[in-house]
Amino acid sequence: MVYGITCTVSSPPGFIEISEQEFKEVRRAKRNLLRVVWIEDKFDLLLENYREYEIELLDLALYQMTFGDFSWTSFRFDALRVSRRLQNLLSACRLYLDQIKHDVGELEMPGLYILDRLKKKCSEEFNSKLGYRVMESLRNYTQHRSLPIHHMSYPQGWEPKDSPSSLVFRVIPSLSIAELRADPKVKPSVIKELKSSGKYFPVTPLIREYVEGLGAVHQEFRSMSKSYVAQWECVLKQVCDRAAAAFDGRKSGLTIVARDEEGQQVDSEDVFEDPIVYRSKLVRKNRSLTKLSARFVSSECPPKKKA
Repeated sequence: MVYGITCTVSSPPGFIEISEQEFKEVRRAKRNLLRVVWIEDKFDLLLENYREYEIELLDLALYQMTFGDFSWTSFRFDALRVSRRLQNLLSACRLYLDQIKHDVGELEMPGLYILDRLKKKCSEEFNSKLGYRVMESLRNYTQHRSLPIHHMSYPQGWEPKDSPSSLVFRVIPSLSIAELRADPKVKPSVIKELKSSGKYFPVTPLIREYVEGLGAVHQEFRSMSKSYVAQWECVLKQVCDRAAAAFDGRKSGLTIVARDEEGQQVDSEDVFEDPIVYRSKLVRKNRSLTKLSARFVSSECPPKKKA
């Protein structure tokens, strides 16, 4: 068997011979790296759904500030819009948590060790964050019982209180403690933690805390896989650089191939550097979510300073 790198866009197609070990190493690096990219994709899906939830609240607050439609029908439409965003987010969170375990198990590295660490991190975030515990229960509730948002309120008031200058509009979607208690599948311990707030519990702080916890889980994965990812990217980059040196700078149309004694191609794998660039951009975009639960967005314009 003869192994090599070919370039289908060069004329004539070139061929660089490599060893069987190199062939297997390049294939392994590419497939592992794509698996890591898929994990980053799912985390991005999660965060984009979270962003859309927050945007929905800002849009509703702006609508009420502009038009002031405080009818029951308007409230129900608003609750439906927020429920849709929240349901999408909860589904994305479940997808991420389920599939990262599968994807890590498919990576060619000490997967069991990393899986154990990830499970431990999930447990730590679950135990330390009320939002994590409530959202896990709420996801099951929405699948089997009802929509997640039970109540909408639209508080407004002049701020700051000591010297009012701005009228602030907010939208607060909430959970009904009574509705959750009516579902026997919702853990009594979760109900007990929420009861202290009264009849309704605002859901947005819980969501932010949950996403913050999942961000910590993802940072744990990045930390544990960092050295492996660097190795795989190095292997892929080296083979592309080697091919470019032989094929007039071309890095597109590269394939590693295996040919039998008669010169017939019996195995192949396309290779390209794009996953390296793409993963790097996702990592830069979806950085640390530390203290997300303490952040919020405002359109407030600071007062002009007096001359």
